[in-house]
Amino acid sequence: MFKFGIDEISGKLPFSKIGLVTNLGSVTSDLEINIDFMIRKGYNISKIFTPEHGLFGTESNGSEIDNSEYNKIPTISLYGKKVKPTDEDMDGLDIFVFDIQDAGVRFYTYLSTLFNVIEASSKHGIPVYILDRPNPINGSIVDGNVLSKEHISFVGTDTIPIRYGMTIGELGGFFNRHFNGDVKVIRMSGYRRNSYLDDLINFYIPPSLNLPTVDSLLNYSSMCLLEATDVSVGRGTPYPFIQFGKPGLKDLSLNIPGLKLRKTRFIPLTGEYCLQNVDGFFIHIMDRNIYNPFLLTLGILVELFRKDLIEINEKKLARLYGSNSLIKMIRNGNNEKEIIESWGDGLSAFKEESKNYRIYE
Repeated sequence: MFKFGIDEISGKLPFSKIGLVTNLGSVTSDLEINIDFMIRKGYNISKIFTPEHGLFGTESNGSEIDNSEYNKIPTISLYGKKVKPTDEDMDGLDIFVFDIQDAGVRFYTYLSTLFNVIEASSKHGIPVYILDRPNPINGSIVDGNVLSKEHISFVGTDTIPIRYGMTIGELGGFFNRHFNGDVKVIRMSGYRRNSYLDDLINFYIPPSLNLPTVDSLLNYSSMCLLEATDVSVGRGTPYPFIQFGKPGLKDLSLNIPGLKLRKTRFIPLTGEYCLQNVDGFFIHIMDRNIYNPFLLTLGILVELFRKDLIEINEKKLARLYGSNSLIKMIRNGNNEKEIIESWGDGLSAFKEESKNYRIYE
């Protein structure tokens, strides 16, 4: 039977003064909020720290998050003006506990919060316990461009591929190679590396508002790159990362295994093309086993660039992609398959470097 790391803390997590890094989407396998569960078990949560999207995981992307309280416990935001715990924040803590469901994608900022917590805790000699959770979009698939060091930012905090194929606990161990801190992982039980999140549990809690389904997570792994263009990815509609388009977009010649595109029209209520008619396509994933989301996004970029139907913010695209090479290859006339082939050496090197940090078969 599958269990999250939070379900397995008995006898493995010390009864110390805890700084808990979390949001309220982080539940037990019985859907009990982890904070309530830990308090009920007698753990002393002294402070709560929250990532982007806030304590409830419902703030919009990029929103400034204020400090607050939960059950009279001080709740400190690590997104906005401050992204790392300060010396004052860490005062009085014996350990950090990190328990957040990530998206399985490099540019999702919960990873940067983990990286910063490990960095800060290592400087103060405070152990970090990561309560492990699944890679929601399959922990056996490693794909996408590997970020180059000169493009490190809060949406790309380490030299990893876009789909890194590791659990949050495994990734924390990998991040710790920079710091040599005291990082411990409380493992899941019954986890299968090649599973999607909905293969393991029969409920889904969005890690943030614009990722309402596992399929939206899968598409997000590549379609976030379109947010450096004037193509809408469906934010402000009921189907973010499940549909895309722009006014006047009528045809695409893409033929992608495991995927069917259906013509549609939508009106975003916020964001890109707010309150405008957007012509586009609804994404129907027919077979996850053969669908490659990068073929979709890169195909859109290549075809619309060739037809002069897209505007690209090159600086933002390079930051999300992790290098300047994508726009260069598109300009040179490379197709989506050639772009994907260019990742080969980087992916091979990452797989070799990261294999010693993988803890599940």
